Amino acid sequence: MIIQRISDILEGLSQSEQKALIEIVKPTNPDNPFRSEFHRHRNQLMYEIFLSTGMRRSELKFLKIEDVEFRTHQIHIRVSKTKERTVKCSSYACEYFHQFVTRHLSKVPFKDRKHGYLFTTETGQHLSNDAINLIFRTLQKQANISTCITPHTMRRTWNDNLSILIDSLPPDQKPNQEQEKQIRNRLMGWSSISEMSNRYSRRSIREKSDELGELLANSIAQNKGENNAE
Repeated sequence: MIIQRISDILEGLSQSEQKALIEIVKPTNPDNPFRSEFHRHRNQLMYEIFLSTGMRRSELKFLKIEDVEFRTHQIHIRVSKTKERTVKCSSYACEYFHQFVTRHLSKVPFKDRKHGYLFTTETGQHLSNDAINLIFRTLQKQANISTCITPHTMRRTWNDNLSILIDSLPPDQKPNQEQEKQIRNRLMGWSSISEMSNRYSRRSIREKSDELGELLANSIAQNKGENNAE
């Protein structure tokens, strides 16, 4: 019997699950499970950063306000268990960052947030790992999603979304297999020789396999029909 670890069989969120969470986490959504405006805007920013960068929980936790470049859509990841790096984020993330910092975080007394971290409690305390995990459990429950949602789920989701994007590119713009591997390794903070990319795109690999399997099955059935007609 082959026994797989749970971490080896987890997948990222489907497109429909991503859309459901995007709607739930909107601060204006009446079904948003978080009560205060501070929490709603902070958590929307957090979700968008995870979705658009795929960074680790520990990397997001230690982001400082100065690490987000609003005008260039860049985030500097300075604290990482692998590689310090700069990544692009979505325009939505920058917009949410601006709104959260100027309208909500700025109201926390400076003495309580002089540590400079971006993600804090409403009183300025640096947000804990447990608190970040709880946010995602709450979102999963509210959105009624069966997939286990954690910050690491978002890392897998990012890799699936990259696979979808690459598959959609015209042939002259599509990176080859080695280039794709190096792109993932750099953006994920893995070494240039890492094989982690194969583990983090499980959903896209499964869906592509299913698609090709169906095409093959239909092709076999079509050929069989043509042979019978003869």
